[in-house]
Amino acid sequence: MELEELQYCEKIRQWLADRYGSGADAIWQKTAQIYASWLAEVPDYGGKKNGHANAIYGGMLVFALYAALPDQPPISKLEGFV
Repeated sequence: MELEELQYCEKIRQWLADRYGSGADAIWQKTAQIYASWLAEVPDYGGKKNGHANAIYGGMLVFALYAALPDQPPISKLEGFV
């Protein structure tokens, strides 16, 4: 699933804006780049046709977000996104 198809993006972007202010957009762009590079390497899980795909791709998004964050907060801060 492409990043824009995931239901979690708006909530994550708001969290980034609240936590990182003006740096949020740069972090989101880095997250999107990481996600896209990983997406190119994973098998197709069926997208929206597979009820579990949101969890798979959402998990991948959270890992990409964590890799893009400048301060690597506790993972517990990210658990609620997916």
